[in-house]
Amino acid sequence: MKTININIHRRLRFAAAILTAGYFTAAGSVEAGDDVPFKMKGSAQVDRSEFQNATQVSVEIRNEYSGKANANQLGKHTFEGVHTLQLSLADAFSPEGTVFDVPFTQVETHTAANGDELEITMEGTFEFEVVGPFSYKVNFSNYTWTITGGTGRFMDATGSGTGSSGDSFMGSPFVSDGVISSLGSRGGNGKK
Repeated sequence: MKTININIHRRLRFAAAILTAGYFTAAGSVEAGDDVPFKMKGSAQVDRSEFQNATQVSVEIRNEYSGKANANQLGKHTFEGVHTLQLSLADAFSPEGTVFDVPFTQVETHTAANGDELEITMEGTFEFEVVGPFSYKVNFSNYTWTITGGTGRFMDATGSGTGSSGDSFMGSPFVSDGVISSLGSRGGNGKK
């Protein structure tokens, strides 16, 4: 009789453990389409820069760049992109000490170690300061970003957030914070 009670007791404890684990797994799970945190840090360098569409009042500056970053949904990875800003000639020829904002757009492709890609579009402003004739420094930049596509586990990803960078046109560290859909962060449909 004692052996039967011990076996029943063990089975009841096992069943309770399974039910408890199932409850906590279901309570903490993330469903496809739910947003999960997306944080990224990195830096970039300009690979190529050119002036385009110069007029009497402004000039467009186009930079191609690449860099390395670390993100909680991508891990350590590389990225490349195109950065375009519109510089007003009135601002460009301002006296020393003048501070002005320069709007920009960026399109980046982030590539995870396994080759999956995440495409991000950004819009924001740089704060430029005139430090001498045709000499400027960037105090900081602020931007918003949106996920616009991807491949592999990021094929159907969506998300958005904000970011900022330090005192360099390209090359200073940046930090981005936002959300990504769990479909993109947890597997998607895997097609490329």
